[in-house]
Amino acid sequence: NPTEYLAELAETEEFKNNTIDTAWLDRLIAEKSVHVKYNETDMVFYGACLKAILQIKAQRGDIIDGIKRGHLPLQSTLKLFQKIQVEIAFD
Repeated sequence: NPTEYLAELAETEEFKNNTIDTAWLDRLIAEKSVHVKYNETDMVFYGACLKAILQIKAQRGDIIDGIKRGHLPLQSTLKLFQKIQVEIAFD
């Protein structure tokens, strides 16, 4: 159940301290430290979502920095938010 898995993840100190990244999730999966049954397809989806969110946050930061300097973002830059491509490897 994805809800149980997410609840287990939310209880970790790293999650509570907001020090998580894909390596953190990869480590937890490799160590099998979260013992909840999960659907493998769902996990691939969640991993892709996390990678997309991190990518959006990085791009958003670049845009905000430019706006603070008085530059409007280019239309081509804003189009990056319309379609996010991520690569996921799953065994």
